[in-house]
This record gives sequence, structure tokens and C-alpha cells, in this order.
Amino acid sequence: MSAKAFLWIGAGLAVLVAGAVAQLVAEGVDNEKPPSKTVLVEFRAPGNSTAATVSWSAPDGTRTYTGELPLRNTNGTQGVSYEMPRGTPVSITVTNEGGMGSTSLGFAGTVACHIRVDGRLISDESAKGFHSSVTCKASADW
Repeated sequence: MSAKAFLWIGAGLAVLVAGAVAQLVAEGVDNEKPPSKTVLVEFRAPGNSTAATVSWSAPDGTRTYTGELPLRNTNGTQGVSYEMPRGTPVSITVTNEGGMGSTSLGFAGTVACHIRVDGRLISDESAKGFHSSVTCKASADW
């Protein structure tokens, strides 16, 4: 083969490689999306206490519920959730207000808290007994 043929083959390969690299770079740039400015934060207060106080951070301030666990939303499913700005400090505190019964028999009940951000569990605490309390704190980010 002549030197001229090698030159043309080399030039053709260089063009193919350059095109492939450009395509990969373009696809990488297109697929990189900036992170969302908000995240879905879910607060849960599971347990079996029949008298508990639950306080959590909502976008418009602190919300409080007093009653039987688990904490339920207006649809009847467990937990409450909000779209919140990424990085917002969030917390939930659950206090067992039960004061009668026997812990050895389980009458006092259990309390727990969970915080999920975009479906990922980021804080989790539990306790049992009279007047027990748990607090979960996190940042609305992961």
C-alpha cells in the first residue's frame, strides 16, 4: 500500500474517532440534569401508643398532632409529606403521653420517628415506655 493510502485511511479513522468522542460528550452533557430545587420529605410516626404527641416541621411552620399512633394523613395512609426546598432543616418529635399500665405487659406503648427524603430513609429512632420521646432531625437533602 502506498503512503498516500495510509494517509487517507489515517485521516478517515481520525474523523470517525473524533465523531464518536463528540457524540459521547454530547450525550453526557444532555443527561446531566441539575438537581431539583425541592425534595419530597416524608415524616412518619409509627408505634402503638394510644396517647402520643407528634410535632414536625412543615413548610408553613410546626404542625402538631395528639392522639393514637401511627400518624396518618388525611387519606388515612401513614405519614405526612411535603415538597420542601433542598437543604431545609427538618425534624419530627414523638412523645408517648401514656401514664398508666405496665411496661412489662406492654400497655405503655412504643413510639418511633422516621424521615424520608425522596424515598430514602435518612433518620430513624424508636423508644418504648411511659413518657418516652424520640426526635429525628435531618436536612432535606441526601
